[in-house]
Amino acid sequence: MSKTRNDIDFGMAVAHARELVEAGDYAEAEASLIATLAQIESVLPNDDVLLVTTKANLACLLTDRAKYGEAERLHREVLAALPCTDADPGLARIKVTNNLAVCINAAGRTEEAYTLLRHIAPKAGIEGLLNLASFLHEQGQVAQAQSLYTEILAGADPQSDIGISAKEKFATLLAEHGNRTEREKSENLLREVVDSRCAQGGDRHPDTLRAEVALALVQHKLGKIAEASDLLAEVLACQRLVLGDDHPDTLTSINNLAMLKDAQGQSDVALSLFQEALQRRESVLGRAHPDTMVSLNNLGAFCMDKREFKQAQDLLAQAHGLAAEHLGDHAHRYIFQARLGRCLEAMAKYEEAQELLKPAFAQLRFMLGDRNRHAEAARISLQRCSEALEDVDYDVLTRVSPLVSSALH
Repeated sequence: MSKTRNDIDFGMAVAHARELVEAGDYAEAEASLIATLAQIESVLPNDDVLLVTTKANLACLLTDRAKYGEAERLHREVLAALPCTDADPGLARIKVTNNLAVCINAAGRTEEAYTLLRHIAPKAGIEGLLNLASFLHEQGQVAQAQSLYTEILAGADPQSDIGISAKEKFATLLAEHGNRTEREKSENLLREVVDSRCAQGGDRHPDTLRAEVALALVQHKLGKIAEASDLLAEVLACQRLVLGDDHPDTLTSINNLAMLKDAQGQSDVALSLFQEALQRRESVLGRAHPDTMVSLNNLGAFCMDKREFKQAQDLLAQAHGLAAEHLGDHAHRYIFQARLGRCLEAMAKYEEAQELLKPAFAQLRFMLGDRNRHAEAARISLQRCSEALEDVDYDVLTRVSPLVSSALH
């Protein structure tokens, strides 16, 4: 068989794997690409275009399947095979570096990912800007992320994958940090995203399911608890079937459904889901992953709400300790710190609580704004500590907004 015939056969195999990804069959696509790559490696040199392309496709798929170590190894092998000069790194190299940064960020190495994204975003076009905006969003740098999302939406084709992704991420940001009017706008945008994703890949495609999760979360924030819970339960059942119990998207839905079940007063169901999310995240992602820290924090918050303060303190202290060690100045670090401080305040450990709450409140106020719910909760708890200790510092506690000044009196 000639090399030309091999190229045709291998090219068709890679195209078939892409079709499987578009259909949402990630497991079969992964198996197909791994088998194809093994065959290609046996007959083609390391720098062959088809071999490099197949490795790049498999690396992106492995990132989606949370196999970050394997994905990173392949991304770096692709980079090593691509030509590069300081003056012109090449579009392919820029795209692979961008994908490597996404992989590293998903694995929880945020600072390393940010360094890569800052370096290549100006050269990577609109896709690079979107990834940088997503990173800033995750880091709690809301104003900068919102500005970039707005810029991307103004320049992207609204029906392109980049345009739909930017709309989804922008809507999610509005849901997390906006007022009620902005959240209502977010709900409408996310309905459009769900329709677009469904038209692209069908109602069981992972991208469609991800958009429905975002829609359920904004419905939760708008007080549509039953509607959100029903939608998320349907999505989770589909994710377990399509992606598997241990996929990061499935684990996120388990965690989010736990919060909704708790809001509906179904405490036993919520506890079981919180525990499942934590156990699976520890097993799949490791204790140092940000998602595992979120699960520790959420289970601790659940225990705290049930007035099981000792158990809550232990879980929240674990989340805070891991975040302080691994997350740098990520907003989650200070959210976890504030939650632990609030738990200690509820246990009447006012001095310990105050020591945690003062710096956490200052950072949350700076990073997320005065009206953010985490900053507000920290401020109220810090005020109670100060009053209990007769050590009220109004320069620290006073806020600019009318909403908070009225709360102080």
